[in-house]
Amino acid sequence: MSRAYFRLEGVLVDAGPARFAYWMALRSQHLGDRVTGLATVVAGFAFRPRGPLSDGATARRLTFGALRGTSEDRLAELGMDYGRDVLLEGLRPAGWDLWERARASGLRRVLVAEHPDGALDAIVERLAPDEVVANRFEVVRGRLSGRLIDPVVGGLDGAWLRGHAGGSADGCTVYGSQIDDAPLMSAAEACVAVHPDRGLRSLARDCGWPIVEAGA
Repeated sequence: MSRAYFRLEGVLVDAGPARFAYWMALRSQHLGDRVTGLATVVAGFAFRPRGPLSDGATARRLTFGALRGTSEDRLAELGMDYGRDVLLEGLRPAGWDLWERARASGLRRVLVAEHPDGALDAIVERLAPDEVVANRFEVVRGRLSGRLIDPVVGGLDGAWLRGHAGGSADGCTVYGSQIDDAPLMSAAEACVAVHPDRGLRSLARDCGWPIVEAGA
């Protein structure tokens, strides 16, 4: 079956994963943890290099390190609020239209999210994807260790795509919005740049990929 891979961030919603980490850090129950968490989020965002060869996985690990020590119960509670108030409310019409077109075409729809799975319940219920690939936290004795379990979304590339699709990316379409998505998109049979940043817009033009604006 042909597959359509949709990046959540930028394509379907306008919120990035750093926003989730910031949201969680602001809601820390202790002031010291709140300050430390916010500083970690800023450090992770500042580290993040931009470009098709950037190490997005390392940057994402640094960003989500802000949540170290958070209990699973609190992650579930705040993640549900975030998913409903931020992700679901920020669903982009152009992304939703592309998502529904893929459904109508009989494609297997794979939601690829840098956000952790604990924040996705509301948007997953709305989108009803065939599969979700999202970041996952390592949990030790009921609390987040601050580490992400491999593979880290934000560092996925063509080798991952081919492996996930059964050895070949034939029949795969990737919808991306950032130049960081280029390694994944370049291995697909077809690509669509949705409200792309400057780097991906330039690459899409060079490669002849369709460009869809967020307000289209």
